[in-house]
Amino acid sequence: MKDIIIMSNRELHRVEILQKLIDKQLIEPEAAEQLSLSVRQIRRLKKAYKANGAKGVVSKKRGKPSNHKYPDAVKKLSLAYIQEYYIDFKPTLPVKN
Repeated sequence: MKDIIIMSNRELHRVEILQKLIDKQLIEPEAAEQLSLSVRQIRRLKKAYKANGAKGVVSKKRGKPSNHKYPDAVKKLSLAYIQEYYIDFKPTLPVKN
């Protein structure tokens, strides 16, 4: 049974370019130019693609929260503060109770 890999259009394009690179239809600088990456990044992607196939090109951060996300407790505290001291202020962020 084969795994199903969910990929964005950008990642699919990367796989196509990397396959052309491996098949010697492109050279690294050309691939770098087409993907708007450095030659060093192309080598890193090529290595990951050879080792893991298309799965190596998919972002490892997908489905994980941002490193810059504030904890939910901070959001709740700020909303409580706004509701208490600034009754006429309506925040534009979604409020879930």
